[in-house]
Amino acid sequence: MTGRGSAIPKYRFYLDFPEQWDDVFSYMDNAVTQWCQRLNNTFLVVLDQLVTFGTSIEVGVVISFFFFYLGLDSLVIAASSVMMALVVVTQVPKRFLWRRRPHVAGRAKMLYDGTLTSSFPSRAVTCCVVYLYLLSGILEILSRPEKDPVAPFRLLWSPAFILFTIWAVVWTSIARIGVGVHYASDCIAGVVQAGIVCYIAETTYYIIVNACCQGAAPFHADRALLLHHINWPGLAIATITGVVAVFVLESDLVQYWSKAHFVLGLLYPVLCGLFLFCCGYHQLPRANMYNIDIHQFLLATAVPLLLLVVGRNCLPHSSGKTAAASFLLLHVTGMIVIMWHRLFHDSII
Repeated sequence: MTGRGSAIPKYRFYLDFPEQWDDVFSYMDNAVTQWCQRLNNTFLVVLDQLVTFGTSIEVGVVISFFFFYLGLDSLVIAASSVMMALVVVTQVPKRFLWRRRPHVAGRAKMLYDGTLTSSFPSRAVTCCVVYLYLLSGILEILSRPEKDPVAPFRLLWSPAFILFTIWAVVWTSIARIGVGVHYASDCIAGVVQAGIVCYIAETTYYIIVNACCQGAAPFHADRALLLHHINWPGLAIATITGVVAVFVLESDLVQYWSKAHFVLGLLYPVLCGLFLFCCGYHQLPRANMYNIDIHQFLLATAVPLLLLVVGRNCLPHSSGKTAAASFLLLHVTGMIVIMWHRLFHDSII
């Protein structure tokens, strides 16, 4: 049964998925699709909904905001390095290489409303691997002595972790193939893409640590001095750059990514805070991760989730201008919230 997705994209400047590649993968793709779609339909739909939620870009953005709000800067560097690489790398093939979804091409039955984006590669599989990679880095950092706030970011190459990653990738792939929105070759490409993202993320992490954070004062609680030394010109330039970027990315001509306004709207305050206020001598105060109470954890979760819901569902983004305005509102609100908390809340050292 052919789905209701689009057979051709609604934007310009793209390449069709090469037919030669499709011919090479067709036997494997068709066989795996037929096997996956033999599973119970309700099970596949529920599994896919869980996978879609857990592997969304929004999850990583919320996690980055969460860490920065709490003042856990070593974890912010890890999460923001991953998210910068993930956002940049994964959207390029999605935007410029068009492959019809299996249910659109008539090669799979559609179990629920299809999506209008390209199927290649599977971003869900990519995010599955990358988020587990980030989790391993977080555990690595948390296991290090408190006196080393900016610990190296490493993947835990334990057999148990590798097996768990493989298990998660297999079930993520089964879910996406089973509901008719991906081919097996999309999922394999998603794993390859994840490797590229992880390599760039780890390289970025070390660049930030070595160029920005080494030799800097680990804590600075003189709030009056911090307010005096805030890099207002740098913040203004960064904000203008973000507004222009979102305007271009969501303009009618480019149509690069419809999520840019709220994804960057939540990620940008974290990046600005990291590079402008957490490097050098005059740093924002940090938190002791072992002394944060449950109320702060709940608040740090609720704030980015609220901004995400507003940005995704309430703010207009039908054109480049409205998307840029929505981004600016989210960015400024996010900066005010996290800066106020970092500077004046008693839980921050």
